[in-house]
Amino acid sequence: LFIARLVFIQGVQGKEYKKQAEGQYVPVVTPIFNRGNIFLKAKGGEEVPIASLEEFYTLAIQPNRVVSVDGLLKELTQAEVIFDTALIRQKAAKTDDPYEEIVKDVSKKSVDILKEKKISGLFFNKNYRRIYPQQSTGSQVVGFVGSDGATFRGQYGLERSYEDTLERISSAPINVFADVFSDIDDTLRTKVKKEEADIVLTMDPVALDTLHKALASVQEKWSPEMVGGIIMDPRTGKILAMDSLPSFDPNSYAEYKTSRFVNPNVESVFEMGSIIKALTMAAGIDSGAVTPETTYNDKGTIVLNGYKVSNFDKKARGTVAMQEVLNKSLNTGVTFVMQQMGQKEFARYFREVYALIEKTGIDLPNEVNNLVKNLQSKEEVNYATASFGQGIALTPIATIRALAVLANGGYLVTPYVADEILYKDGTREKLPHKEPVQTLKKESSETITRMLVHVVDTELAQGKLSMKEYALAAKTGTAEIPKSGGGYREDAYLHSFFGYYPAYEPRFIVLLY
Repeated sequence: LFIARLVFIQGVQGKEYKKQAEGQYVPVVTPIFNRGNIFLKAKGGEEVPIASLEEFYTLAIQPNRVVSVDGLLKELTQAEVIFDTALIRQKAAKTDDPYEEIVKDVSKKSVDILKEKKISGLFFNKNYRRIYPQQSTGSQVVGFVGSDGATFRGQYGLERSYEDTLERISSAPINVFADVFSDIDDTLRTKVKKEEADIVLTMDPVALDTLHKALASVQEKWSPEMVGGIIMDPRTGKILAMDSLPSFDPNSYAEYKTSRFVNPNVESVFEMGSIIKALTMAAGIDSGAVTPETTYNDKGTIVLNGYKVSNFDKKARGTVAMQEVLNKSLNTGVTFVMQQMGQKEFARYFREVYALIEKTGIDLPNEVNNLVKNLQSKEEVNYATASFGQGIALTPIATIRALAVLANGGYLVTPYVADEILYKDGTREKLPHKEPVQTLKKESSETITRMLVHVVDTELAQGKLSMKEYALAAKTGTAEIPKSGGGYREDAYLHSFFGYYPAYEPRFIVLLY
């Protein structure tokens, strides 16, 4: 009886069962791409995506179930699908094949229209791709996801540093036939890691957009080789915005040179110029070497180890107080502060109190070391140039961290960009970050802040930039740019600015260069 039944099924009813089997053909296709989102966090708590997923489809047919090719083409046109008519007619003619792909990269909107039509023999193979809604804004911070031929991984920025959290491992093969009946929940088609989650950043979308537009306007007006900036909460180290130009659009990263992917705020060093004078003055005050009222004899130029150290205009001003050193940005003045401290003590403040001997530890990849070898020199001239921001090269992130010590009551913070992990079940986990450590006296922070407020109120653009609503502490800088073979360029300079406000209870510190 068993053998007779097998003969009946395979012989008499074989063609009918084969037809049904072809209708349930399950092709092996690329596993579903899945990955955690990255969100900016707005002031009101709203989470705005800066890296997310976009749903798209591949359309396929079972040729022997397509009732009318012309009817299919008409429905595709009405759903605004872009297709190759000749290709579809060719594949529809393969009636012996159970599965033929006809169109790729079809939007969810078009697929939703086609699903309502219930077109016989038409299948929808769903997948996802990484998209970056903010395009080039903050792209060097976020990075992108790229393929090494076998897998997709974060290549730069946060996509790389938080790969273990954002990565989601998909199972394979995928049952395309299941999509005919329903959009099955991702948990049925994905091997879920316990750790998989979204990341919520400290960066604010309004602050980031404002910074990006400010940098773009400078780029448009002055055509610099590069322009960059950081906005940070000086009390905590939270990065509220970080950007630089030229950058790239991660949605089409393959169109750019790899040099565009580098984040200069973390991966490049610069001689920052006169904004460093604020660090020198604060160190002199904190060590007791000088006070705001201390005076010196400004001769315009001094000679150290056979090298001339001059003010920007080489003019002598006679008896000058320390406040005027910041007001007029006098190189000889901060050299005097360094000399009053002594080379060893001056170097200790820069290396240890402002922590310029180490990386900041920000949660972004490829942070480089500052170049502060001159702070171990035997020649006094190297300490003099360091006092006004030449001869030592710092990352922008290390620079703003050091300057934040002046703003926040003397605390050294650890900058960070990622704030929270948001799990699929809705639970949140605050990422651990180092607590601020006091390295400068609170009184010294208050004193240098008063001096920098005075700079804004009286000297910066002749006082035109002072704010009625807030006290603003700030300093500008201009530095020569070193040549690779030694010496300095004569055709370019690095212009810098930092400021924090409200000056005596600061919420924001801004570095622009």
